[in-house]
Amino acid sequence: MSTGTSERKPCVFCGSTSMKITKQHIAPKQLRNVFEGVISDSGTTSIRTGTNPPIEFSSAPFDDKVGGFCEACNSTWMQAIEARAVSILTPMMTRGFPKLLTVADQAELSTWAVLFALVLDHQVPQNRVVPDAEYGDFYANRTPLINHLVWIGKTDPRSNNLVISTRKGRVRRVDAQIDPVFVSLLQEAMTNRQWIYVFTFSVGFAVFQVMGHNVDANFRVNVGEDHLRIMSPIWPIQDDIDWPAMDSVLTVGGLDGLHEMFTGVAPP
Repeated sequence: MSTGTSERKPCVFCGSTSMKITKQHIAPKQLRNVFEGVISDSGTTSIRTGTNPPIEFSSAPFDDKVGGFCEACNSTWMQAIEARAVSILTPMMTRGFPKLLTVADQAELSTWAVLFALVLDHQVPQNRVVPDAEYGDFYANRTPLINHLVWIGKTDPRSNNLVISTRKGRVRRVDAQIDPVFVSLLQEAMTNRQWIYVFTFSVGFAVFQVMGHNVDANFRVNVGEDHLRIMSPIWPIQDDIDWPAMDSVLTVGGLDGLHEMFTGVAPP
């Protein structure tokens, strides 16, 4: 039987079959050291996909890995994006210290947040929500794409001992509290078998939300005042901002409440 490189699975980012496929840490492994003594690294990880209830399990959160990425991507540009983000995030996510996020900071953090979401989407392959084409586009640009929106907020991990908590799903909520233009686009997209997805995740005190889509329209969502009281937009970048926003994510029910602003409450 042939053992040539043609039998290797292609890297989900660069598409290469010439390099060994490796596993990527969902959260940068550099975080283990910066969280030492702050929150136990043997705490709890919480994962929720779609409308399923969250699954919580004891783990070493910074050891969780996902496969599909070639050795070259994993050890070069992906690692560089993580390192730059960790250097900015460390006092924020480990201690909750306020910080002025410059335009340059926001570029680094939004890039990492999108990378985190793209990696996380492969944790449960049968429930993926990101279109395949986005991986090649992100690889080529190394920056969030025109179809991405990214926000940052704050929580308090000491309230539930969750070092890392993640949520993902397709946007399906269409009630009157959402921008009517967005509702119209969403309904049309579903008719055309297109979709909008959202990832909501926290690492320590820092909370990120990434929204993307494969809709043919170039749209921007008016998320409303309730969302902007807790989450500050960092992509598209506008100007320097102060972190955190006015209110904590805990005021809307934590990560679940924040995520459900777009995906709706799971059916009974």
